[in-house]
Amino acid sequence: MTAAPASPATRPGPGDGPARSGMGALGESTRLRLLLVLMGVLQAAFLVLRVRPYGASVHALLGVLLALTLVATLVVAFLPQHLDERASALLDAAGATRVRAIVTLLAVAVLAGLAGVLTQQPFSWDERSVLWASEVVAAEGPHGLFARYGENAWLGPQHPPVVPLAYGAITWLAGSHLKVLRIVNLALGCGTALLAFLVTERLYERRTAVLAGMLLLVSPLFERIATAATNDMPLTFLFCLALLLAIRLEREAGDRLAVLLGLVAGLGLLVKYTMVLVFPVLLALAWCFGSLQAARRYGPVVLVIAFAMLLAWLDHAWSLGILDAQRTHLGRLAGVARRSPGWVLDALVVKAPAALGVYVVPWVGLGAWGAFHRRAMQDRFVACWIALVFVPLLLTVPDNRYFLPAFPALAILGAQALAARPRWGARVLLLAALLCAITLALYASVDLERRAAIFAAR
Repeated sequence: MTAAPASPATRPGPGDGPARSGMGALGESTRLRLLLVLMGVLQAAFLVLRVRPYGASVHALLGVLLALTLVATLVVAFLPQHLDERASALLDAAGATRVRAIVTLLAVAVLAGLAGVLTQQPFSWDERSVLWASEVVAAEGPHGLFARYGENAWLGPQHPPVVPLAYGAITWLAGSHLKVLRIVNLALGCGTALLAFLVTERLYERRTAVLAGMLLLVSPLFERIATAATNDMPLTFLFCLALLLAIRLEREAGDRLAVLLGLVAGLGLLVKYTMVLVFPVLLALAWCFGSLQAARRYGPVVLVIAFAMLLAWLDHAWSLGILDAQRTHLGRLAGVARRSPGWVLDALVVKAPAALGVYVVPWVGLGAWGAFHRRAMQDRFVACWIALVFVPLLLTVPDNRYFLPAFPALAILGAQALAARPRWGARVLLLAALLCAITLALYASVDLERRAAIFAAR
C-alpha cells in the first residue's frame, strides 16, 4: 500500500531531514526562539534607522518603542507551553473550515483597520488631493471634475478618474468626511485580504491560505494603505481579483469569466495605470500551469475589453487637453530609476522590506528557499508574480506603495514556511502582529514629511 504524500502543512522543509547541521541541529524550541529573536532584532534596527532623521527630538519615543519591541519579543519567545498550545489550537480552529477561516480573517482585518482609520495621521499619502476631487464631484458632478482635472497636481498629470469619481459619489451621499472615505477604502482592504486567502487556497491549501492572509494583515504598508483614502488599495484589490478570476478561468473555462476578467482588468487600468503589470502575471499563470491554449482562446477577449476601456478614457483625456501632460509626466516618472540609481537600492534593501515588515522577511526567505527546492508549478507562478511586479517597477519608479500588488505573493512564501512548521505559526503571527502595531505607533507619532533614505535622497 503506497503512502499518501505529505500535505503542505506537514511536508518537511529542505533543512528538516535527520542529517541536519548548524541551526538545524538545534532543538525545535531553540530554533523557533532564535528566529523570534531575529524578528525582534530586525524590528529594532528598523526603528533606529527610521528615526535617525529626527535627531534628539524623538529619542524618548524611540526608547519606548525599543522597550516595547524587547518586551514583545521576550514574552512571545518564552511563552508558557500551555499558552503556546492554546494559541496553536486557536489558529488550527480558525482554519478548520473555509467559512471559519474567512470570518476570522475579516474580523482581524476590520479590527486592525478601524484602529488605523482612527489613528492614522490626517491627510496621509495623497488624501488631500483625493478629498479635493471628491468634493468637486459631490458639488459639481463628474463634468465639474473633468473641467478642473488639470488643476490638481496629483490627479491631472498622472491618474485616471475612477477613484475620484467613486469617492465623489460617496461624498455626495455622506458628506465630506475623510474618515468615511477611509472606511470605504478599509472595505477594499478587507476584500484584498479575502482575495489573497482565496487565491492561496486554490494554489495550495487552506492552512497556507489562512497564514498568508494573516501575514498580509501584519504588513505595516498594507495596514496604512488599507486605511488611507487613495487609489492604491482599489488597485491592489482589482489586481488580486483579476488573478482569482484567471485561476478560475484556467480551471473551469468560460466566456463569461473571460469577459468579467476583461472588465476587472480594464477597471483597474482606470484606477491606476500600473494595473498594466497584471497582464504579464496572467500570462505567467497560463505558462506555469500549462494552459497556454486557454490563454490563446480567452486572452484576446480580455485584452480587447480591458484596453477598449483604457482607450475610451485616453480619448476623453485628449479631448480635455490633459493627455500630453500625463504622457510627459509619466515618462519623467518612468526615468526616476535611471536618474537616481540609489533610489532603486534604497527601495529594494530598505523601503520594500520595511513596508512588508522587516520581521516577516526571514519567513519569506525560508519560504522562498523551500519553493526553490520544490519547483512546483504553483511555486513558479508565485515567483513570477513577484518578479513581474518588482522588476519593472525597480527599473522605472521604485516607490514602495507601487509594489503592493506583489505583497500577497510575498505573504504566500512566508505562509509556506510556517505551514511546513505547524507548531510555530501561532507564536510567529502573534509577534508579527505586536511588531506591526509598534511600527504603526511610530508612523502615528512622527512627522512623515521627513523621510529616511540611505542610498539616495528622496
